[in-house]
Amino acid sequence: MLLQRIKDYLLQALFPEACLGCGSVFPQEGMLCETCLAVFPQPVVNTFLSKNYFPSYFVLRYSQAEAQMLYAAKFASRRRARKFLLEIARPALAALSEPETIFIAMPSRHDFLAWLLRHSVPEKLVCGIFQIAHTSRKDANKYLGEAGRFRRIRENLHRSKKALPPAQRYILCDDVMTTGATLSHAGWLLHQEGLAREQILLWSLFYHEREEI
Repeated sequence: MLLQRIKDYLLQALFPEACLGCGSVFPQEGMLCETCLAVFPQPVVNTFLSKNYFPSYFVLRYSQAEAQMLYAAKFASRRRARKFLLEIARPALAALSEPETIFIAMPSRHDFLAWLLRHSVPEKLVCGIFQIAHTSRKDANKYLGEAGRFRRIRENLHRSKKALPPAQRYILCDDVMTTGATLSHAGWLLHQEGLAREQILLWSLFYHEREEI
């Protein structure tokens, strides 16, 4: 621990990092300067999202500072950003961690979501039973309209052959929910296996409410 702190101090002294909110140099600890940290949204343990078919919850709304924080944690694997988001996500996931509950991570090329779950709930309660089929299409999901995004997910998100662990409730988890296409289709696939709607819950760390293109 001491060696890591010394390393962080030296790196910060030699290569000062910029605040993810405003771009100015931030203090030794954290990913945001004091000014941006003061206005960073205070997370609610879990906020209910009423528009989805399955019961759905999220923790933070997705805006500029949050987007930079997620990028640093997910794509750049920056330790401080991961720690920052873990401290926010852990109590939210713990609040949902009841007996006979299984957390199911959505598939991703990056390990951030799986890492977040492993460090928030007991490992035996986390599994992955979905997979994304490879596609040669180049148009990114973010440029698709809502109908196109749902169609793309239906074509590419599949249930793997892995057995579904027995439980009373299944929480499908993703780092960001926009249209809800990925989580909703995963829930529908489980619903088709015979699970009741009340047994399936959708959860995301961020909720990105986007305008239709």
